Amino acid sequence: MAAAPMDAAPMDAAPMAAPPHDPEATLTRTLARHSGFNRAARSQTTLSRARILWIDDHPKWVAKPAETLKRLGARVTIVRTTQDGIRALGRVPGPDSRPFDVILSDIARGSRMDAGIRALPQLKQLAPGTPVIFFVGKLDRSLGVPKGAAGITNRTNELLHLVMDALEGR
Repeated sequence: MAAAPMDAAPMDAAPMAAPPHDPEATLTRTLARHSGFNRAARSQTTLSRARILWIDDHPKWVAKPAETLKRLGARVTIVRTTQDGIRALGRVPGPDSRPFDVILSDIARGSRMDAGIRALPQLKQLAPGTPVIFFVGKLDRSLGVPKGAAGITNRTNELLHLVMDALEGR
């Protein structure tokens, strides 16, 4: 009878434990399943130069998509109010910074169900040519894209496509 190789586990050995959580492996699996993530990963050089301002009064709700954008190389600044967004846009860029390339916003903030839409003209005035994309909790597609916005979605995958379209000038 031949001896078992030295590195073989005995037949009665417990199965190996799953490896500890690996964020890079998780990101890779996620990228493989979703076209928006996949496209963003392929265009990482575009994202690595991107500066994104995100206005949302519930930063926890956008933490995962914001983290995805950051992991793909974008610099994401999250502020809670329209006024904080306006202040961020009004800062004079220093030698290590430049204007925002894309503005992401929710629509409802606080008691105002249309705060994001009401802020749109002022955002466009302070950042002419900067695309504004709405990322919302609930989306009624029959209402269409708000006038002056580059897009609206409630799905991270679609958000990544909209951001890439904006960065690529589409």
